[in-house]
Amino acid sequence: MPDPIFERYKEALRAGHVAALRGRPDDALQHYRLAASIAPDRALPHVGMADVLLRLGRHDEALTASAAALRLAPLDEAALDLTARIHSAGGRGADAAACLDRLVDIRERQGRTEDACAAASRANDADPTDVRRDRVAALRAAVDTERARLADSGWAPEAADDLGAAAALAPTGPVATVAPVGPVAPVAPEAPLDPEAVVGPGAPGASGEPGAGAKPATQAPESVPVDPDALFVAAEDLAAGGMAQEAAHLYVLASTQYLEAGAADTAVDACLRALATAPAETDVHLALARIDLATGHDDRAAEKLDLLDRLLTLEGDEEGLAKVAAFRERTVSPDGSTRTHRHPRRTPGP
Repeated sequence: MPDPIFERYKEALRAGHVAALRGRPDDALQHYRLAASIAPDRALPHVGMADVLLRLGRHDEALTASAAALRLAPLDEAALDLTARIHSAGGRGADAAACLDRLVDIRERQGRTEDACAAASRANDADPTDVRRDRVAALRAAVDTERARLADSGWAPEAADDLGAAAALAPTGPVATVAPVGPVAPVAPEAPLDPEAVVGPGAPGASGEPGAGAKPATQAPESVPVDPDALFVAAEDLAAGGMAQEAAHLYVLASTQYLEAGAADTAVDACLRALATAPAETDVHLALARIDLATGHDDRAAEKLDLLDRLLTLEGDEEGLAKVAAFRERTVSPDGSTRTHRHPRRTPGP
């Protein structure tokens, strides 16, 4: 894509995302349509339009937009999930289940058994059949086998394998009024945009490999935009190119800047995008805990960190545990107590 055209596309897409984040659906739709007209081979603007239209209750238009995205990117997980949700909202359970079946196939091929099981359960709920019930049972058995293998390795703190543990790490209860967001899951690779045009040369994942002088994904590229809206759009572009960890890193940076600017609701939105892109990234969950602390929800932050400790201990992720410990040390109340620590951390056994 020639640079001037890319810049116009990027700006239209950025404006659409920002308008959706800030609760201006009509503006968001206008900008997404412009982005689609500039780059008719891209699925992302259509996914954005479909999500906004679904939130507005305009189901037929939403389905038209998501169908356009799937024509351009048939394996796009965000488009498949969104199309299933549109069908469900319209009472078309069999059509929703068919989309989810395709999502299960994709996730199984990628070895993402728990994600596949979740999609299979939704498919069976939408349109129960013997075949779907058997598939759910087989996937649940595979998940249980994997959890048993981890437990046998000696990292098995009590309650760490609760089915709801991972879900409990996501934000619950009102942190602030969250404005509508754009697509809720990362867009599968679709001839990715050039990340160097978004975050500068040497950015993680640029041209498929770290560039000269590139920093690891845990550090910010030197040329990352400082404006949080620009960071958010840069993250969207990286997610669209299949670079989940790099995208999650930029979402977290954007969230931090939004929070520092007093926009807690938008900070939550950025974290939700990061969760959808890379749900296992420790930094994302720490960013959510930081928002809880900043908005006075200390107990909720403590619960998140306790659950995160248990899951990381179960997985033997010492790097992640070190991050959580460092976060706790940085969040000490004026009286010297640690606001985010309620239970002693359990260290992995021999």
